[in-house]
Amino acid sequence: MRILHLRQHGELWATVLLEDGTALRCPLSVLTDFGLRKGQELSPSTITALRRESQRWSIRHTALRLIARRMHSQEELRRKLLHRFPAEAELIDSVLEELAQQGYIDDYAYAEAFVRHQIERKAVSPQQLLVALRRRGVAPETAKAVVAAALPEDAIIEQVRRAAERKLRLLQHKDRFQQWRAVAGYLGRCGFPAGLVQRVLREYFSEIPGDTDVA
Repeated sequence: MRILHLRQHGELWATVLLEDGTALRCPLSVLTDFGLRKGQELSPSTITALRRESQRWSIRHTALRLIARRMHSQEELRRKLLHRFPAEAELIDSVLEELAQQGYIDDYAYAEAFVRHQIERKAVSPQQLLVALRRRGVAPETAKAVVAAALPEDAIIEQVRRAAERKLRLLQHKDRFQQWRAVAGYLGRCGFPAGLVQRVLREYFSEIPGDTDVA
């Protein structure tokens, strides 16, 4: 199939018009890599390869644009790219593997940044962080390592105190026993370790016996 015309569009794209009327939209970099020129004969296999490499370029370009906006886990990027290119799962996986090897994607660094941000903005338990990371596609072993490093026991205690104080500010109209029940229930639902919850409850509600039933 002979190329009738090459037309550039902006800084990134060009249209390759073939003699049968087919118009192939190609990135300029792919056009250059293939050495395309007007009048050149293209075999069916070359046209197939040209389409594939153009699609690969588009996937990579889209991924890099997403990464430039904010950090993503590899699975987050995969989901977004599949939404944009639903028929290209194999090509997407290949591009993401390449980007990871090149350092554009780093799930450990992503998890560290995510956990740090969550801890800075609100009281949060290790369990809540693990669930949030799992939803974002971070591997369980990576999530556990990052959360354990970010929240040793003394840091978890501080998170429990922050959560308790936040809840107490909303309960000033309640009596002390009602406050205790509400705070205990809230901390439990957040997923904080039971032993640390009891320790903080004793700090804030020393007048209430530690073996009181919360139910």
